[in-house]
Amino acid sequence: MLKNPKKAPKQVYKDYYQRNKEIKKAKQKQQEQLSAQKHYQANSIKVLLTLKEYTELNREKMKLWCDFMWTIQVCQKTGFFDIIQIQKLEQLAGNLTRDYYQTAKSKSKSSWNSFSEEEKSKLIKYWGREKIRKEQELAQQLAEQEQQGQLWEKELERSLWTFNKDQELAKFHEERGKIKCSC
Repeated sequence: MLKNPKKAPKQVYKDYYQRNKEIKKAKQKQQEQLSAQKHYQANSIKVLLTLKEYTELNREKMKLWCDFMWTIQVCQKTGFFDIIQIQKLEQLAGNLTRDYYQTAKSKSKSSWNSFSEEEKSKLIKYWGREKIRKEQELAQQLAEQEQQGQLWEKELERSLWTFNKDQELAKFHEERGKIKCSC
């Protein structure tokens, strides 16, 4: 009997995956940490609250947001020439972002595994629909561009044909001695 009977391709892939599963998980986790650091300069933020959710948490959060927006409006009215208002805006923006990140860290879900199966399936369906929608949109844009290109080609061919016809007609008249003929 053979020591290594030939395995089906699916079995070979499954065996390979099982051997390298931990390595792949570690690489993926490292990649997620790098992307989180790159976008938010923080390791622990995975899913942030929306700004609307943040401002609706309590009166204190709403007050921070309103103060920031009112200061922006004052700066717009004065033309951003009042240094005191700009310093106040900088301070309020700092307070708002610090509080927002702290709140988002405490309220956010830390990882994919913390979602329930129902939430996971909803997210997967949503991402699938989004991908299909984007692909359909791209396909539609490509079809429109192709149609526009075909129209331009036809128009170019027509203009070249009429140009050639006009040249042939002018040459014909020239050979027969008709100058400035009305036809």
